[in-house]
Amino acid sequence: MTQADAFASYGAQAAPVLADPRANRRKKNPSQLDLKMEERARLTRAYKALKRAERIEILKAEPRLLDFMRYLRRITADQGDELLEAIAASDWLMHAPQLVRAFALSRIARRQEKIRLMLGLVPMDDPMPPETSLFFEAQKLLRKGGAL
Repeated sequence: MTQADAFASYGAQAAPVLADPRANRRKKNPSQLDLKMEERARLTRAYKALKRAERIEILKAEPRLLDFMRYLRRITADQGDELLEAIAASDWLMHAPQLVRAFALSRIARRQEKIRLMLGLVPMDDPMPPETSLFFEAQKLLRKGGAL
């Protein structure tokens, strides 16, 4: 028997792996907190499934959104004006249904937050009234296409 084998066999005997003693108790007699956590997990799963189905439905209704999302992934911090020009030039987005425009606006907001994080800034920083941000400018453009 080698030195490593002796240590491994002693370790297995000296420190057996024990199961969580509360695991069976949680299944048999769950506490109020366990029930609340299970309910919250169930509601979170249902919400995520609902949002996923909604996203799929919106993307099926307007397949050009996929190209728009690909374009958003390429946008960098110094290309905000280019993005606003692209939004203004896209007739399909300006006259799209409310759900499509809201979805596009949410993707713009997510991209802006990612860019801010990459720059080391806080993700959400609303400017004071004389200042503006890319998200608010895009929102103004998309509202011109109809009430958002």
